[in-house]
Amino acid sequence: MARSTNRSAKDGDSRVDPRELSLEEVLKSYEQPINEEQAWAMCYQCCSWLRVPRPATVTGGVYRVKDPSSILLLRDGTVSPKQESDDTDGPPLPPITERQLVQSLGVAIYQALDWGLDDSEERELSPQLERLIERMAGGNHSLQADSGGGNGTTDEGYSGQEEEEEEGEKGAIRPVCTFSQVMTLCTSRLANPALAPEHYQAVCRALFVETLELQTFLIKIRNAKEMLKKINGEDPQEDQAEIDALKHTDWTRLWVQLMKELRQGVKLKKVQEHEFDTLPTEFSLTPFEMLMQDIRTRKFQLRKVMEDGDIPTRVKRNAHEFILDFIRSRPPLKPASERNLAPPPQEQQSLHERVLAEIKQERKLKPVDSPGSKRYLHLAGKTESAIGKQLGLQKSTVGAIIRKWKTYKTTDNLPRSGAPRKISPSGVKMITRTVSKNPRTTRGDLVKDLQRAGTKVTKPTISNSLRCQGLKSCSARRVPLLKKAHIHACLKFANKHLNDSEDNWVKVLWSDETKMELFGINSTRRVWRRRNAAYDPKNTIPTVKHGGGNIMLWGCFSAKGTGQLHRIKGTMDGAMYRQILGENLFPSARALKMGRGWVLQYDNDPKHTIKATKEWLKKKHIKVLEWPSQSPDLNPIEHLWRELKVQVAKRHSRNLNDLDKICKEEWDKIPPEMCANLVTTTRNYKKCLNSVIANKGFSTKY
Repeated sequence: MARSTNRSAKDGDSRVDPRELSLEEVLKSYEQPINEEQAWAMCYQCCSWLRVPRPATVTGGVYRVKDPSSILLLRDGTVSPKQESDDTDGPPLPPITERQLVQSLGVAIYQALDWGLDDSEERELSPQLERLIERMAGGNHSLQADSGGGNGTTDEGYSGQEEEEEEGEKGAIRPVCTFSQVMTLCTSRLANPALAPEHYQAVCRALFVETLELQTFLIKIRNAKEMLKKINGEDPQEDQAEIDALKHTDWTRLWVQLMKELRQGVKLKKVQEHEFDTLPTEFSLTPFEMLMQDIRTRKFQLRKVMEDGDIPTRVKRNAHEFILDFIRSRPPLKPASERNLAPPPQEQQSLHERVLAEIKQERKLKPVDSPGSKRYLHLAGKTESAIGKQLGLQKSTVGAIIRKWKTYKTTDNLPRSGAPRKISPSGVKMITRTVSKNPRTTRGDLVKDLQRAGTKVTKPTISNSLRCQGLKSCSARRVPLLKKAHIHACLKFANKHLNDSEDNWVKVLWSDETKMELFGINSTRRVWRRRNAAYDPKNTIPTVKHGGGNIMLWGCFSAKGTGQLHRIKGTMDGAMYRQILGENLFPSARALKMGRGWVLQYDNDPKHTIKATKEWLKKKHIKVLEWPSQSPDLNPIEHLWRELKVQVAKRHSRNLNDLDKICKEEWDKIPPEMCANLVTTTRNYKKCLNSVIANKGFSTKY
């Protein structure tokens, strides 16, 4: 059976192996389509899983098969479709029939068989498998509509009437409508139909294990190329350079060839009446176990002429040897010094051994009181006054200690229960439930609720009780007012762009406006002072009405750095906004080397979305990123505005013109690394989108 592929960090791969892989991940790992045996196994195992009734889920999700990414391959060889959850407020997902599942499964398997091929290429399949796919997909016409180019158009020079005439000559194709029919067709092709469940499960399990082994091997090739120096050849330097030139596709192709040789090698043995059947032993072994079985059973491999002319024969032979070295190294053996043997079972001791053990035990003697202890003096017959004078204690203290000894036979401190709780457990549950439903409930309201219930407590007692329940009084965050449409728009944007690559975000030019006050950030500041020195001028922060004046700024940035910063004079309307874009947008894009195909981002302010502005952007051939309303937490430029305001507040501007000058100086000082970190580095923007999805479209900390 296939053993676990978990490895330690010493083996050079600290990844945690997944419990499931999608068929699309398998195809991307091999960069080539699956073979026919794997296609038969996928059909059989998926139908076997779908045939068993499944209980309804809490989320109301349904199982659908859209493409190879919807088919999941588990470690034990089980194949199941991916479940689509219905977590939106819209109408529930329509139920899917068994016939539709069979048809979509056939289309997905057909896509996996043609994966990576050009539209002009067509793979030649065996008649049995091609007939099965056609019957599952409902005939040639349905198959081409589902898995074709996706544009819904027919091929040039191909007539529908001619197709109907050909189908009339060949006979109507009877579609397969149930899972049982698919399993029956998959079983009938085997020499021994009784071994179909075990065989197809072993094929899927081998595909899962070999995919993980291949991913580990490719990571090892990429991260540890110095191991290639161990390959022996006629010209080591030349071999090294040629093997380093092998690409990902070449390594995967060589891997598949070697697995095929290990699994279907030539065995020199007597001629048998029946054909050699590979069911199901060959697929139940890992690559390392197959190699060991070849050595034990003396399986020989005949050398054959290399068919692929793009890779030299000598390089391919060396690459095969390197892959075999990797397979041999997969079961890491621990040093003998690190192996922990199980303790031997304890044998029942004889009577002689038990007697010797009792003799060897240490005798525990009772402690003897020192002559100066209180208990010794009391037992000696001295009075409490005499004991107190001798030990320097009061008579009452000595009497209390003696009474404690007479009662508890000890003078140590006894455990005490402490003061009883003022709020009963039911009262704690009541106030916890109240603040959970309404977090804005004050401590005074909770004191009144408990007082009406017959319990009189103070506000600190309320705080202590709630703190024990994990609840802490904090300042509420101020966020934009969100309507239901805003929440759905934010959630839709996050789901749509969650899997976008970093290259897409590098092409985005983020823009926004902000207000800069002359007297900086009006946040709470803490100072170190003595008592009664609160109003010392050094310990106060002077304030003026309305911030002492302010200016409005427009700015933009990308992952490569900050663009131009423009001061808005007067009230901005649509015409002024277009003028600002004309003067600052293209110079910023050229300075940041955005290249072709960059995208502009702005919020849904009416000045930005009026018809004249949209026509101006269309005339200038500027692409615009669709943006949800009331979503400042999705715009990373807000972090740059915060950084700008903090730095400007440190410089104490004298007037508005000085404030404008300082803002532009600090804006230019923002390093490009900070801009890249907000968009691409460590996938910070993806974390922002994930937090929006986790919070169901509401505001987040970003």
